[in-house]
Amino acid sequence: MVGADNVNVGRHVVQFYGRDEELVDRVTGYLLGALDGGGVAVVIATPEHRREFETRLGQAGVDLAAARDDGSYLALDAAQALSELMAANQLDSAAFDRVIGTVIATAGAAGRPVRAFGEMVALLWDDGLVNDAIQLEAMWEELGGRYPFSLFCGYRADSATSDMDAFAEVCRLHGEIVGCRSVTARTFAFSREEPAAARHFAVAALNAWGAGDLASDVAWS
Repeated sequence: MVGADNVNVGRHVVQFYGRDEELVDRVTGYLLGALDGGGVAVVIATPEHRREFETRLGQAGVDLAAARDDGSYLALDAAQALSELMAANQLDSAAFDRVIGTVIATAGAAGRPVRAFGEMVALLWDDGLVNDAIQLEAMWEELGGRYPFSLFCGYRADSATSDMDAFAEVCRLHGEIVGCRSVTARTFAFSREEPAAARHFAVAALNAWGAGDLASDVAWS
């Protein structure tokens, strides 16, 4: 399980996972880092994942009823929250600020550190709305510039790597990548722009493989 200090406030992290157990294990540790440290854990997830997280948190000794009462544990349904962000079948940045921005601002209002987990982006991606998923990631990134919080996103690896160009963009929008080693092959055209795209992809893959210490060599090669 991921340690409490592995994801700090201000970090935007993504996990590409092969099995639900991989996601549940890491996210539970991430949420415990907030709850054990006097912070706030915000979960925007599917019902199945929320149940798994809450079962694990209870097994770790967290009193979820008390945490809900004092505002240190906030849970939203990812599909319902996503529906509130859409206007005329398009993402609405004003709605994002109203719905998600308000949740994050309220969570951190007393100065407590905030750790959020969200999989609205994964729902969009799995529905084939890849551009919308990237747009939503960018909205989260912009929100992180206004409020101090960390964000953990989760994508299924087999789905995320179905569009490698978009996958590279998702990686670029995150400060840290964790996940399985199944991410991996892509060809690049011969053009002026492709070397930079190749470097972004290689850095993302190295980070996903846990070889981030080599990423700086690739980025500047």
